[in-house]
Amino acid sequence: HLFWFFGHPEVYIIALPFFGIVSEIIPVFARKPMFGYMGLIAATISIAGLSITVWAHHMYVTGGVLLPFFSFMTFLIAV
Repeated sequence: HLFWFFGHPEVYIIALPFFGIVSEIIPVFARKPMFGYMGLIAATISIAGLSITVWAHHMYVTGGVLLPFFSFMTFLIAV
């Protein structure tokens, strides 16, 4: 379980610098402010928060643990 706690969130955290780069470059070349900036901030914070708890998704998939918490975390990751 230690692998899922460390390795899997790393996949989601790698996407965060890409969001920052794109949100800085596109408005400069378009010469317009970014539409939906607050949505981008909310999505970035959500990804950071959910990536910490994504290991619970894999505990649900194993079938060994049948607690509602793990199925709820699987639902959050899927949505």
